[in-house]
Amino acid sequence: MSVKQIKRKKSPSLGMGSHIPAWKQRKLLEEAQHLANFPKMMLGLRDVYPWQEKVLGALNEKHSKVALKAANGSGKTSMVAASAVVWHMLRWPGSLVVCTAGVYRQVADALWPHLRKMINGLGGEENGFSIKDGEIRYVYPKKVDGQELVSRCIGFSASNPEKAEGWHVQGPSNDLLYIVDEAKAVPDGIFQSMERCQPTRTLLMSSPGGSSGYFYDVFRRNDGKWNTFTVTAFDCPHIRQEWINDQFARWGEGHPLVRSMIYAEFMEDDGSLTAVKTIDWQRVVSGPPKEDTEGQPLTAGCDFSAGGDESVLVIRQGNTVKGLVRWRDKDTMASVGRFIAEFRKWNLKAADIYADVGGMGVVMCDALRSEGWDVRRVNFGERAIRDDQFVNRAAEMWIEFGRMVEESKVNLGPVGTDEILLQQFVSRKVRTNGKGKLTLEGKDELRSRGVNSPDRADAMVLAFCGGGGKRMDEYLKALGEDGRSLLERMEDEIGPVEETGSPLAGCEVGG
Repeated sequence: MSVKQIKRKKSPSLGMGSHIPAWKQRKLLEEAQHLANFPKMMLGLRDVYPWQEKVLGALNEKHSKVALKAANGSGKTSMVAASAVVWHMLRWPGSLVVCTAGVYRQVADALWPHLRKMINGLGGEENGFSIKDGEIRYVYPKKVDGQELVSRCIGFSASNPEKAEGWHVQGPSNDLLYIVDEAKAVPDGIFQSMERCQPTRTLLMSSPGGSSGYFYDVFRRNDGKWNTFTVTAFDCPHIRQEWINDQFARWGEGHPLVRSMIYAEFMEDDGSLTAVKTIDWQRVVSGPPKEDTEGQPLTAGCDFSAGGDESVLVIRQGNTVKGLVRWRDKDTMASVGRFIAEFRKWNLKAADIYADVGGMGVVMCDALRSEGWDVRRVNFGERAIRDDQFVNRAAEMWIEFGRMVEESKVNLGPVGTDEILLQQFVSRKVRTNGKGKLTLEGKDELRSRGVNSPDRADAMVLAFCGGGGKRMDEYLKALGEDGRSLLERMEDEIGPVEETGSPLAGCEVGG
């Protein structure tokens, strides 16, 4: 086997030298060629968790099919996938490894840098490896029957099923390892293309998302065709308990997002999940928290009307709702005048007013600005601050407000008895999309089942979650400072989403 040919300058794990008998060296090499032992014995990685060894051990056998759902930041990519790739290239000369993922960055920015680090630790180009143009190669040091054997690893993003097919077993051993990372976000067509390739080893990995799709079905069927593993955050000592506790405090231990990213459970969508629960709302109304308004500025949320919908202004100070003003007016400029009159009545400042720019919002905001009221614009459809968890800002803000109600952090005052407001909150469903992100039921969907536009609820959410505090500060800074991505900034606050590394320079993986 080619593992034997690798010249390590120093091998703290194997520790082989002239003083070790040949029979013992052969035994150690036999142990090292088993995938479960490979990270420690050949890569010199000491902190390998028991679950990682079990997953790798299951993948060792030819024709194995392994599926792993794991908590966010578990190390499934950096340890499991990367070790399996390097092992396969060395263990089966001339073989092929195909790696894909639901998003491009998971291949280029997460897996590839870890592969490069491992390969450099094994001597890199000096020992037959090369990395360029999205492909890794390993040239076996001895020719077999006069033929040079080259093991390859190909990476691409799972955006086109045609790219996922056409791969075949290769090398004298006829081997093909197929790895699908973040499998929850991969279209079913990719898996069908993968199956047509007839890989000799298959590894599916992902943090769990919604209860649908190929990856979910593998665990749901539990038919014995797949060796399945579930890894929680508690199985990973490097995940800080402080971060876990922060997620419990932010979302609640029973929240679908927590069940997914901490407990590695699929987010069941039975159609009953809403951002605000009736029981939480009623509890806050009957036993409101103490008003915390001293030194707090007045903040407002505006939802502009379109057609026969309501124009709504919600005013709050600190944790307390001070007023909800609503009216109907099909005349746009007349409605602008009414908003300005209400702003002045409540002594509001433009910097403390958050307005939805969807629909008529842009026109209304432009009209307000021309009258000296340059309010803060919020686009419900824009990218979420925590875009690894939410489809857009609307879902993020609605669910954030629901959490505030659940924790009794909102004093609703007399507005809490507004039945229309409550019904708007509890009628709009929260769902998970194919990538496991939380999203809201669309307004067209609401109308199709006879539910009016949630204008009052939108204004309430804008008043409390439209901006301010650390989250909005982080968001604004991410728009143009120091090159760090929005995801990297949010990880400072909420902890790791997944192991990442620096992008491989010049790496164009499949397009």
